[in-house]
Amino acid sequence: MGFFRSSARTTARLIGTVAVCSGACAAAGAGQAVVRPPNNVWQVAEKPRGPEIRGESVIVRLNKAALDALLRDAPRESSGTTGGVIVALPMPDGTFARFRVVESSILAPELAAAFPEIRTYSGQGLDDPTATTRFGWTTAGFHAVVIGISGSVYIDPYAAGDVEHYISFRKAR
Repeated sequence: MGFFRSSARTTARLIGTVAVCSGACAAAGAGQAVVRPPNNVWQVAEKPRGPEIRGESVIVRLNKAALDALLRDAPRESSGTTGGVIVALPMPDGTFARFRVVESSILAPELAAAFPEIRTYSGQGLDDPTATTRFGWTTAGFHAVVIGISGSVYIDPYAAGDVEHYISFRKAR
């Protein structure tokens, strides 16, 4: 998990990200998540039949083709590239938080070759510089965790076998 490793290079990268984000966040309203999802990846959806969830949560529909097109340009974490693609993730309050994302494979090269459909990514928050994310796609769908100063958010399939509808929620404390 090199993305989270503490080193001079990571610290310099974080300072650079915060400096770059300062201008972008000021323009967009510092610390505020975007209300509409960019890139047509997510759409707030009506609740399909499924389990009842207590607490703040939102149901969204994933446009997998749009997500794939966006992530196709994500640089590999090991490439040393300071950039990344901007991905918005749904938050439980119905807003979308933006992250600068790189591909961050957690599989051994042999397993990655055997299972090319399993992809994992890591990202740094743009709207909230304290937030980080890890997410991925498997045959079971999209799964994400966002950890930041305001707590942890999880994004998982709404129901087993449904890879179109997802729920964004905060785990009960």
